[in-house]
Amino acid sequence: NALDIGHEVTIHEAPITQSGWTGAGYTTIDPATGAGGYMIDGGSNGGWLKVLFAITLLVLAAVLAYSLFAAGMIGLFGLILGVGGPLLSYKQLLEGLGTINSDQELNNLTAFVSLKAAASILFGFMTGSFFNVMNSVGPLNALQPFTILNAGIFFLSGWFF
Repeated sequence: NALDIGHEVTIHEAPITQSGWTGAGYTTIDPATGAGGYMIDGGSNGGWLKVLFAITLLVLAAVLAYSLFAAGMIGLFGLILGVGGPLLSYKQLLEGLGTINSDQELNNLTAFVSLKAAASILFGFMTGSFFNVMNSVGPLNALQPFTILNAGIFFLSGWFF
């Protein structure tokens, strides 16, 4: 398709082997603008950035859970759930990376892991908000919102998905 629209395409004469990977890649350059791109056999054209983003969100979710525990806003159960969920999601991400065969599968995997991590982060901030409200108003038992939030973290941060 790139050749049909007038782009210059460069490809290997034969597949190469690099660090245990065997495959080929190609570049396309638009001679009119100088803009170009590349594709690596298997669709790995920068997909590692999506994986890095998902891992970063998982780390932030775990650090937030630890911070809430250190501040006394959640108990040990909340810490186990808040850190265990991202760890389990990380394990699922690594297992999923070994089975993907297309860009779409990579997108789906990283989006789902990122969504679970973002949900954990959101619930962590909600926990902090509930903690502040419960200290100042106190109409409910202080354990009720934390129990609800810990259950939410449990379900949304990787334990059942």
